[in-house]
Amino acid sequence: MKIRLHLFCYILPFLLFSSLFSCGREDDISPLLVEAKPDIVSTAQNTSVFVEVFANDRNVPDNGVLTITAPANGIAIIENNNTSTLINDDTIIFTPSANFTGVDSFQYTICDDSGICSTAEVKVSVNSLSIVNNIVEDFPLNLLSEYNLFEGDLKDLSPTYGVVPYNLISPLFSDYAKKERFIWIPNNKKASYVADHKSLEFPNGALLIKNFYYNNVLPNNQQQLLETRLMFKT
Repeated sequence: MKIRLHLFCYILPFLLFSSLFSCGREDDISPLLVEAKPDIVSTAQNTSVFVEVFANDRNVPDNGVLTITAPANGIAIIENNNTSTLINDDTIIFTPSANFTGVDSFQYTICDDSGICSTAEVKVSVNSLSIVNNIVEDFPLNLLSEYNLFEGDLKDLSPTYGVVPYNLISPLFSDYAKKERFIWIPNNKKASYVADHKSLEFPNGALLIKNFYYNNVLPNNQQQLLETRLMFKT
């Protein structure tokens, strides 16, 4: 009995020490820190845009405070999605000033319940509305450049804002020529879905643009633009 009692006396302090040591390590664990990261979005002139600022952030708390600064060339407001006590589903609506184009910015700050905060910047590129000529009554124009479909050198086929590139699911053979395709739809118009396996219904004034070119044309292995075809919806 004396031996067992002595063992118990040695074991009990060890267990108490282990318990205290374990509790001490748990108390030292730090909470995850909120980490806001920069965002870059774009919109068209005179058009609002929803900014999902939390999409790339880390450890956004359910409860906390979201604040924003005022942009120089527009208005930013917080959309709380009818959940005023939660912030992790909030978005920010940015509306550029009338007719403003260029880059604007504002900052947002997330703070958790313990007062730990993180701030990041949102940059918004506001692009001009399409400068493509509305050619419903004047088609065809004399020169490709008159349509304003491309900017810079025409041979580079760099589309202007609103001219959208697309590809076919099954490319067609054209004597080994390469092709680049684009579509343009007049401002405030849209194409309509009709049915599966049917073509989209495009509005009047829509343009389909198809460029034919060769790569590595001798003697300088350069790209050579062959022709550009326009299909105009009336």
